[in-house]
Amino acid sequence: MDPVPPLNLSQAFRFLDSFLNHERTSRWRYGKDLNLDGIRRLLDRLGRPDRRFRILHIAGTKGKGSTGAFAAAILQAAGSSVGLYTSPHLVDFRERIRINGRPIAAPAFCRVVARVLPAADRRMTFFDVTTACALVAFEQARVESAVLETGLGGRIDSTNAVTPAVTGITPVSLDHTDQLGRTVARIAAEKGGILKPGVPAVIALQEPAGMRVIARIARRVGAPLRRLDREVRIGPIRVTRRGTAFRLRTPERDYGVVRLPLLGRHQAVNAAAAVRMAELWWASRIGDFPGADRLKRAVVRQGLRLAVQPARCQLLPGLGPLGQPVILDGAQNGASAWALRRTVEELFPGRPVCLIFGACADKEIGAMAEALGPWARRLVLTRAAVPRAADPKRLARHFRRWHPAAAVTGSVGEGIRAAFQGSSRRELFVAAGSLFVAAECLRRFRILPYAD
Repeated sequence: MDPVPPLNLSQAFRFLDSFLNHERTSRWRYGKDLNLDGIRRLLDRLGRPDRRFRILHIAGTKGKGSTGAFAAAILQAAGSSVGLYTSPHLVDFRERIRINGRPIAAPAFCRVVARVLPAADRRMTFFDVTTACALVAFEQARVESAVLETGLGGRIDSTNAVTPAVTGITPVSLDHTDQLGRTVARIAAEKGGILKPGVPAVIALQEPAGMRVIARIARRVGAPLRRLDREVRIGPIRVTRRGTAFRLRTPERDYGVVRLPLLGRHQAVNAAAAVRMAELWWASRIGDFPGADRLKRAVVRQGLRLAVQPARCQLLPGLGPLGQPVILDGAQNGASAWALRRTVEELFPGRPVCLIFGACADKEIGAMAEALGPWARRLVLTRAAVPRAADPKRLARHFRRWHPAAAVTGSVGEGIRAAFQGSSRRELFVAAGSLFVAAECLRRFRILPYAD
């Protein structure tokens, strides 16, 4: 491969944007338009950067981003240099590739893209190329571990071209049904496609249909199953505006009461899965370091306490026009919408809610409306500035039963202004339905997701 001249950020992004990007549209055929051929060819040309570090690979419908953030924070607290690859980003594309908790620096990112560029071809997708960029970035940073979050599904997701040390599947529910299937069992079959022979798989709490499918795949491929419902004890969970606390015990240790900065009872399950994955990753590492100890109790507790995952029930005090709190959440299916509602009700019992809602057109909008419509006192419908965003007038049809006169706005900025207008001091604002909406709120409020 011929080397390319140094790139600046604009040129790097222009190169990435030249590839087919399924994130921008829902009109494509999952089974026919996606496969692992492109990413495998690309990684081979790049000398297989993914084989320079041990990988934790995570799929799931709900919680995989938070689980990945917890796992990466634990390993970093233990002294491992850690890469974390997630999608989508909130404000800056470089958030997708994090090294020791920080988005990749612009000069390093440009060097990575310059290396990947001559190896890529037009048959590859945007996600193929960005996944390769992440793996090259981790290789160049000499990380010891990397946490990879699937983009969509698992079986034919670009991240599934690697051989991990540990896999994990967070709760599976209905989402991306046009691509992955219209039942939990079919979606679980796609997520279960990341399981590998001999590689331990941590399985979070699942609906029975999903668990049966995942267990069947694990038996077929020979993946040792580590079920949270059988191996881990999660004690009483307490959620306050400062975070979530619960008692945690795994087959390795009793960690006592652990504390998370993220809000919600569901985060206890995500954190428990991350701890179990980190334990198993550490056990694989001990094979190369005889005499090394298990993960220390204090290290795990510290990692959980320092994890960062913006726009997941993120509480922003005092940002309302009368000093009211604003909550941002990327809830984008029915299950996550119910989790958001339960968390906010626990934190702010009896407070009236103004909901700022926008969703992608390919999401289960009706299921989210069932969860959030009866709960909101006021409703403002909006759309993020992405092609996949649903028309707010279409959203209004789903919410009409509870909000026949909902405010309909054409942008997130307009939606925020409409919500703030005429608000009461006791009201709180919740922006949800899509990470794209939450991201635009962060930009409007001039909040950097990963600022020091």
